[in-house]
Amino acid sequence: MQYAPIRIVIFSKPTIMKKILFAALMAVFSVHVYACTPIPAPEVTDIKPGVTTQKQAEEMFGEPTTINNDGNKQQWLYNNKDRRVMLVWDKTTKQLLEYNYSASASATEADQSLLCKLNAGTTKTNDAVRLLGIPNEYRVEKNNQLVMYRYKNSMLRLSFKDELLQNIDISIKAKG
Repeated sequence: MQYAPIRIVIFSKPTIMKKILFAALMAVFSVHVYACTPIPAPEVTDIKPGVTTQKQAEEMFGEPTTINNDGNKQQWLYNNKDRRVMLVWDKTTKQLLEYNYSASASATEADQSLLCKLNAGTTKTNDAVRLLGIPNEYRVEKNNQLVMYRYKNSMLRLSFKDELLQNIDISIKAKG
């Protein structure tokens, strides 16, 4: 009686290679997705002098990195590698007086098609930020807001009063 050879293949070389390739691609894809997905920051336009409380600020940003006292004002600073937040409070009333936000550069050039959607007198601060993305700098003092975007060869400066766009200023660096 002759037995036919039985070959049981649990892992053949092509199967192992496919599984290793698949695992490597999944690892690379996972790292890419994780690295490209920033931790959501609070909406930069949610902070409002005279409205935002210290408790709300702590809920958004946590404990300040540094607290400075200067006369009747208290300055809260938050610093990390890609953004800086400064909140200035009245020490007596605990009311927010001023808010400054700055972040590292996000784009190399302004998208002209998006700039055309900005209209003086009708575009609100939070609509401009949603349209253009988180700015490099955002300053609020009383009822005036300044939103700035820095690009490789230009800078976009949006001035708001009572959260309505008043002025658009685009500065372009000369070549050479």
